[in-house]
Amino acid sequence: MTKRKALSGGIAAALFALLSASTQAVPTLDLLSGSSNISIFDNGPLDDDPALGVISFSGSVGSFTGTFTTGITLPAIGSATQPQLSLTSTDITSDSSGGLTIIFGEVSAFGPTSGALVSHITGTNSTDLSTTGGISYTTFTTGSALTAQGPFTSAFYNDTARTSAVLSANTDLFQQVVLNLPANTTSEFNATLSITPVGSSVPDTGLSVWMLSSAILVLTIVRRCV
Repeated sequence: MTKRKALSGGIAAALFALLSASTQAVPTLDLLSGSSNISIFDNGPLDDDPALGVISFSGSVGSFTGTFTTGITLPAIGSATQPQLSLTSTDITSDSSGGLTIIFGEVSAFGPTSGALVSHITGTNSTDLSTTGGISYTTFTTGSALTAQGPFTSAFYNDTARTSAVLSANTDLFQQVVLNLPANTTSEFNATLSITPVGSSVPDTGLSVWMLSSAILVLTIVRRCV
């Protein structure tokens, strides 16, 4: 084998490995309402935001005439060893009541890591809303639950759950929010999830990430309206 062929083969192998890794770690946003299921991939045809690690979607799904949702994760925020997820959504029902499940996260992107897991959610106008953080994801289904919060039924809710988590290399990490709303109702929420290794600084999954998510969400709505 000549040096040129060996070099070409090495480059091809490296490119194949890079492409294989990139196809594994892709942020995903799933919306489920009744028999209507929508799956949005980072930089896919339904993603309104070109930034890597940021997914924005606006449109109708099931009995919801409008759902304006933004998810942010690696590589936009966090790292493999210090995961961060942020999910912001405004959801509007039609003349019919309905349920909506939102799942956001990334496949094969996190770990190895272990540390303190913090899951926070705040929002308004919900009937029977609950959220979980989980691993082992398949389409429209989250696997092993790491946290569970809710249900929340008040006009305003603000809740934080703390636990510990251990992730092996190339682990999925997802948020799932389930809400049920009466007819002609608007609901808003922001949910964040982070894992901080011992000795590391606590990531900012609070106000500034919420402001970033909200700003992206507003831009998405404006783009749809013009």
